[in-house]
Amino acid sequence: MKWPEKFRDIVKYKSELIVNYNLNESTYVFLTEVGLPKDAPPFLSFVKNNKVPNEGILRFTVFYKARFKLKFKKYIVIGSNGAGDPIVIDTKDNCRIKQLNHEDNFSEIIINNTITDFAKSLIAYQDFIKSAIYEFGEDAWLDSLYSKKQIDQLEERLNEIDTESVLKGRFWFYEVDLLKINKENNE
Repeated sequence: MKWPEKFRDIVKYKSELIVNYNLNESTYVFLTEVGLPKDAPPFLSFVKNNKVPNEGILRFTVFYKARFKLKFKKYIVIGSNGAGDPIVIDTKDNCRIKQLNHEDNFSEIIINNTITDFAKSLIAYQDFIKSAIYEFGEDAWLDSLYSKKQIDQLEERLNEIDTESVLKGRFWFYEVDLLKINKENNE
């Protein structure tokens, strides 16, 4: 995986911080040996290597220092999106990566089936942006300057990585759909 080449500031998590989170082996190894970037498009940021509330890698119920139903204890917060929705690992669902929609009682939106698929999807999105910048200039992604072909290639790569991730109602479906809408509005 070309993780460090694609993103700056990779955070590898200390074993003692996550050992008691009931993570499957592949997720545990990924977090401790590969890590997560400090931030990544599309407007995602990831938690620090500590146990500080609202900052570190913690159970959802501890991260937000609030009383939530027991069902929320299964989530490990690894980041958030630009709207403030938590990005989590669901320890009771094979460590799937999910977004919890804070405007809808923290309802689940599946991102990827594994953390490795999540990383590959972030790389695919980063490659999409670089392709748009190469063809249309430095502000291409922010100005919605990209081709239909580039969007289709991204969608195809995401589908190859994790076929379920681009199904309607899933995180990557919404992200690709947003690219299409922004492109149409920019024409």
